[in-house]
Amino acid sequence: MKTVWKKHIKDILILSVFLLLDIFGEIYTAILFGQIIDSASSRNLSVMTFLIIKTLIFTIGVVIIFWLYQVYMKKFIYLMVRDTKTKVFSDIQNMSINQFFKEETGNKISLLTNDMSILEKDYFQSIVLVVRSVILFIFSIMTVFIKSYQIGIFLLTLTLISFFLPKFFERKLSSYKKEYSDAQSEYTARISEYLNGFDTIKSFNITETVKNIFFNNADNIVKTGTIYEKHYNFVRAVSIFLGSLTFMGGFLLGGYLAAKGIISLGTMVVCIQLTNHITNPVYTFVDRLSSFKSVSKILEKIENLSSGFEKNINVNKICKNLKENINLKSVNFSYENKEILKNISYTFEKNKKYAIVGLSGSGKSTILKLLSGKTKATSGNITIDNTNINDLSEDSILSLYSYISQNVFLFKGSIFDNVTLYNDYPKEKVENILKKVGLEKFTKEMDNPDFVGENGVNLSGGEKQRISIARALIRETDILVADEILSNLDNETALKIEKELLNLKNITLISVTHRLFEETLTNFDEIIVLNEGCIVEKGTFNELIEKKSFFYKIYRLKENS
Repeated sequence: MKTVWKKHIKDILILSVFLLLDIFGEIYTAILFGQIIDSASSRNLSVMTFLIIKTLIFTIGVVIIFWLYQVYMKKFIYLMVRDTKTKVFSDIQNMSINQFFKEETGNKISLLTNDMSILEKDYFQSIVLVVRSVILFIFSIMTVFIKSYQIGIFLLTLTLISFFLPKFFERKLSSYKKEYSDAQSEYTARISEYLNGFDTIKSFNITETVKNIFFNNADNIVKTGTIYEKHYNFVRAVSIFLGSLTFMGGFLLGGYLAAKGIISLGTMVVCIQLTNHITNPVYTFVDRLSSFKSVSKILEKIENLSSGFEKNINVNKICKNLKENINLKSVNFSYENKEILKNISYTFEKNKKYAIVGLSGSGKSTILKLLSGKTKATSGNITIDNTNINDLSEDSILSLYSYISQNVFLFKGSIFDNVTLYNDYPKEKVENILKKVGLEKFTKEMDNPDFVGENGVNLSGGEKQRISIARALIRETDILVADEILSNLDNETALKIEKELLNLKNITLISVTHRLFEETLTNFDEIIVLNEGCIVEKGTFNELIEKKSFFYKIYRLKENS
C-alpha cells in the first residue's frame, strides 16, 4: 500500500491545505459568536454591527472552503481506491500460474469488489476523518484553554476517558469484521461456482440442495454482519454517551464560571461552541479508528499478494528460442501425497510432432503443465536446450510455448481482439492467420465488437478451438502444446483441426489426445503411451500397432466405441 500512498503526495498536500482552512473556519466562527455576545452584553452597537457583517462575509468563505474540501476529499478517496484496485489486479496478474490456482477465483473477485467497498469507507475515508478529528480537537482544546483553563481541564479529562474506554473492544471488533469479510468471500466464491456449474446442477437434479447451501451462505453473511454491527454500534453508543456527558458538564461549568464573573458570557459561548468540536472529533476518532483497525486483515491480504510471489534467484537465464530439444530426466510429480508421474525420461526434438495418449488419470495433461512451467516437478530435471527450466523466468518459458486447452476462454469483443489478445499485430497478419486455421469467413467481421458475444456464445465449439489455434500461431512460438483440444468436438471437426495442427511447419507440436484417428496418428513422428504415470510404450503408429501391446488395446477399444 506504500506505493499507492507515495503516488499521491501532491494530492495529500492539497487536501491538507483545504482541511486546515476548513478547521480554521469552524474554530474562528465560534470565536466570532463569542465576540458578538460580548458586544451585545456591553451594548456596543457599532462593534456588534461590524462583527455581524464580518461574520456574514466570513461564513460565505467558510461555505466555499467546506465545499472545496468535501469535493477534493471525495476525489482523493476515489483515486486511492482506483489505484488500490489496480495494484491488486496487477499483483494477481503477476502471479505464477501455479500460485494463481492455489486459491479460489471467488476470493480474488471478493477482494476486488466487496473488500474494496469496505476499504473505501473504513480505511481511506476513515484516515482522512481521523486526521481531521485530531487536528480539530487539538486546536479546539488549545482555544478553550486560552479562554478558560478550568473548562479546558474539565473537557480534556472527560475526553481522555472517552478515548481510552472503547479501545478495549478493538481486538474483538477486528475479529468480527474478518468473519464478515470471510463470509462475503465464501458467498462470492459459491455464486461463481453455482452459476458455472448450472448444467451439472440441472443434470443431476440437485437444484434444491444447491438452493439450501446458497441460503446458508447468504444467511452466514447476515449472521456475521449482524454480530459485527452489534458490537460496532455498542462502541459508538459508549462514545456518544461520554460525548454527551462532556457537553453537559462543560455547559454547567461554563455557566457557573460566568455567573461568578470569572469569564464573560461570550467566552462561555465560545467554550460551549468548541465543546462540539472536542466531543464530536473524539467520537469520530474512536468510531473511525475502530473501522480503520478492523480492515487490517484486508490490508494483510493485499500485502500478501505481492510479498508472496514466488522468487527464483536464477531468473537471469533467458531462452528465446528452442534450438535442439526439451529433455525430461527421471521426472516425478506428486499431488496431495498421490504419485501422478513416475520416473519419466523422454526427449522432445525440435520441429517434430508428438502425441501423448493413455487412459484417463494416467498423467498426460500433467506432462504438458510441467513442460510449460505451469507447475514444478517433485523431483528430476526438465531442460530446454540443456538449461534447467527452474532457472528460467516465467516470461522466458511463456515466450517459448503456446498452450491450447480444451476449455477455450473468449473475451466479449471482436474476433481481432480475441486472436491478438489486445497485442499490437498488423491486420494483414491476423487475416492470414484466420485463413490458415480455416476461419476465412470471419475476416469481414473481424472488427465487429459484438460478434463473439460473452465467452464466445455466438461461435461453435470448432470455431472457438480454431481461434485458440490462431492465438497460438500469431505469437510464432517454437513450441505448441495442445491439451485434449478435440474432446468437445464432433469427429469431423476434430479430424480437420488435428490435420491443421500437423500441417504446421517449423513448430514443435506436443498434443495430448484421447481421439485416436488413424489418419492423423500416422503423421505424428512419435506417439508416447502413458499408463498409471509411466511411459509404457513409444513409437510410430505402425510400430505400436504391430507390437499389439497396450496402445493396440486402447486404440481398438476407442475404435470399437
